[in-house]
Amino acid sequence: MQEVRQASILNILHENGSVKIKDLAERFNVSVVTIRRDLDELAADGLVTKVYGGAVMPQRYRAGCLQILDVSASSHRREKTAIGAAAAALVQEGETVLLDIGETVLEIAKNVRNYQNITILTPSVPVLTELSSTNLPVYSLGGCMRNREMAFYGSIALYSLNQFCVDKAFIGCGGCTIDHGITDYSSDSAELHTAIVQRAKQSILVTDSSKFGRDAFAVIGPIDCVDMIITDSGISPEYADAIRSRGIELKIVE
Repeated sequence: MQEVRQASILNILHENGSVKIKDLAERFNVSVVTIRRDLDELAADGLVTKVYGGAVMPQRYRAGCLQILDVSASSHRREKTAIGAAAAALVQEGETVLLDIGETVLEIAKNVRNYQNITILTPSVPVLTELSSTNLPVYSLGGCMRNREMAFYGSIALYSLNQFCVDKAFIGCGGCTIDHGITDYSSDSAELHTAIVQRAKQSILVTDSSKFGRDAFAVIGPIDCVDMIITDSGISPEYADAIRSRGIELKIVE
């Protein structure tokens, strides 16, 4: 319940930008002490900034697309950089590639800038910005933009997705567990992710190892809804074995 509650708190923050301890205690029918403990743990992970009486989104998520995915300010920077490079190496000339939102996926965008003959689809404003100075054809899925995430969601994005044939799709996640599968922090994001993995010929989850063993708010699908997972060497043997036993290709980068 603690993991579910904390994921819900993050979802509320993504929607509203701030939360109050008293309101959260009433909403989840728990004590103020329990909510303070939740916020302490989320703050320790860099996911919230505590303020008097509550919490707000960290500054890098509030100040625009150049800061929302500021890799230098994020955790697990080296792992995300290595995962992004390994994922980009899988892209072949002539393919249509979908790049999701998130810091790790942005690293993929940085590594495909010099490709000559690929087409990019994305709901991510930072990915669009990164590739805007290249000669690659880049398509935005469009839809309703959630400013705090600098990404497009909703029915228009889903409709646009269905107009394309996708060779490879690279998605991120908020969490991944054996029991509940791949999850994300908002229902809109999870809905789009689910549609992406169903649309692509090959769907690839790119995530650092810290996401394994924790659940986010909304379910994208079971672990085996993707064809491949790329992560770092911090993944536990338990999760590595569980992934491989389900027939999913697992690529571990150092």
